[in-house]
Amino acid sequence: MDNKDQHSIEYAYFQKGRGIQLIRQKKTSEALKHLIFQGIFSLKMIDFASLAIVNFYLGKLYWINNDRKQSIPYFKKVDSIVNKYKFITPEIRSSYEFLINNAKEQHNDSVQLYYTNQLLRADSIIAKDFAKLSTKIKYEYDTDRLNEEKGQLIKKHKKWKFLFAILITLAVFLIVFF
Repeated sequence: MDNKDQHSIEYAYFQKGRGIQLIRQKKTSEALKHLIFQGIFSLKMIDFASLAIVNFYLGKLYWINNDRKQSIPYFKKVDSIVNKYKFITPEIRSSYEFLINNAKEQHNDSVQLYYTNQLLRADSIIAKDFAKLSTKIKYEYDTDRLNEEKGQLIKKHKKWKFLFAILITLAVFLIVFF
């Protein structure tokens, strides 16, 4: 790698850091430019770790601006990267919290269950990969509460399946009877 390429990489990482800093300073339109630049660079360099972080912050940026239609696809991209590379950091795990909250607001239990399972899996990866750090982190969604919500969602889903099966059976019986 020549010196020019090395400077390009450093400049791209600087753009990511600057974008994150600007989000924290609530300068969202300026942050967007920096993060998009770094996201394009990460795609070219096949840097999935940076791409996951950039997607998380782009999703967070749109979420802050109350633009859920724009934010959710970025959080889903983070999930896709986590699934493909089995990579997650404590920094980007809250993308699952955003996805769970969105599913709750949409009253979409199956999507909520999926992202609850993903968050539990992410937490186990973080606990393994960041053992010392994970003991010090207080998660907003603690594991016990997530498991309880997961159980409630599974019960609700099974109840609807059972009810649907009864309705189908009843419909078939009525059709045969008439």
